[in-house]
Amino acid sequence: MEMPPLFYIVALAIMLTQRTDRIFLMLAWSYFAFRVGHGLVHLTTNKVPPRFLFFILSNVVLLAMWVRLGVLLSEDGVHLVTRLNCFQPTLKKARRVRSCAFGLGLRSAAV
Repeated sequence: MEMPPLFYIVALAIMLTQRTDRIFLMLAWSYFAFRVGHGLVHLTTNKVPPRFLFFILSNVVLLAMWVRLGVLLSEDGVHLVTRLNCFQPTLKKARRVRSCAFGLGLRSAAV
């Protein structure tokens, strides 16, 4: 299975969701280092045990990146759902629109 495309996708998702931080940067660089180690072993001695070790370590780092991104996005999803609860039907429409507008960081001049 080719793992670098999964790395490209998670890196792009981290950038697009603006979740870049030190932990993701350390994980990304360690993934890169393990892949370089894997490639160097493949090109030089091509012994399976050290090459397999680099492969496993790089996949563990990649898995950690995906899990961490998923946790961060699911936490944001919970916050988004609680912020969107203002769209439930209430008796006072004007109050609901005003609270939704300010809860979502929008400006509502019509209210």
